[in-house]
Amino acid sequence: MGLNIGLGKHEPYLAFGGKIKPTEIDETKQYVYLKVSGSDSAIMNACALGSVTSATGTITLAYPDYPRNLMATFTETGGTVAKATATVTGKDQFGKVISENYACVSLGTTGVAGTKIFDQITAVSAVVGSFGTGVIDLKIGFPIGAASAKFGLPTKIGAATDVKRVTWVDNGVVTPGTVVVDTTNHAFTSGGAITAAQDDFVVLVKPNYTTDDEGVSYAGTSALIS
Repeated sequence: MGLNIGLGKHEPYLAFGGKIKPTEIDETKQYVYLKVSGSDSAIMNACALGSVTSATGTITLAYPDYPRNLMATFTETGGTVAKATATVTGKDQFGKVISENYACVSLGTTGVAGTKIFDQITAVSAVVGSFGTGVIDLKIGFPIGAASAKFGLPTKIGAATDVKRVTWVDNGVVTPGTVVVDTTNHAFTSGGAITAAQDDFVVLVKPNYTTDDEGVSYAGTSALIS
């Protein structure tokens, strides 16, 4: 539910289409992420490429538990398959259509974490660039390694300092760490390795994003987790 403070009824400037910048509203928002999933196959359990060079996967979960980045896991067995690429298409937390490629260039099992934030997944496809004698399987889920899990914020931020605090609660224990604030994708990283269904995050944000920030990326890292 959006904030409705009724200013349009009292301020003619707003009643006739004027706008208030976030910097003019002293408001701090709190977002809570509870028991985040750590499944590496939550989105797609398996896409068996076998001995073909391309395939389309069957999505088992179109909406992640929270807007977040994804991970493609390639498993090669019995040969010399390499250079596979998976492509995921969907929407970010603001409804924008996005796609991301995940490239695997080695044998064995390789997990490739993405950087974009997906709130919805609409399609998964895979292409094998070079083929030997083995087979390769693909699954899509969530990264949980140290500093690899990234969660999207419901509001846009104009700078890393808009995120005032991230409290990480690991299995009921407040855990120290360092997060990276991603102003391009309006997100934050977990700061450390997470365990499936036992980690919570409480995030305080005072957004200062305006349309003047469109297309501008502000890099920033902050030790925000208490």
